[in-house]
Amino acid sequence: MTTVIQDSVFQMYVEAKAHEQGVKVDQVLEETTPEAFYEQLMALYRDYQDAKCSFGYMAEHLGINYFSLDYILTKLGLRATQGS
Repeated sequence: MTTVIQDSVFQMYVEAKAHEQGVKVDQVLEETTPEAFYEQLMALYRDYQDAKCSFGYMAEHLGINYFSLDYILTKLGLRATQGS
């Protein structure tokens, strides 16, 4: 079964995580929701902006690679550099 995801940023995240973990998209969708993804992303992003964690740490905890995280932040209009 193919799952249709309406949120393009969440879709990108799900596809990137599935690729990184070597699993199917549906498996990633069983493990997370868009709300949970955005909540985790923004918590990590706040810590990153406050220099409490690295970019690599963010990517690792989201289960995606550095380049996918950079793309997601860019699509959301968020800076991929620390500080204000």
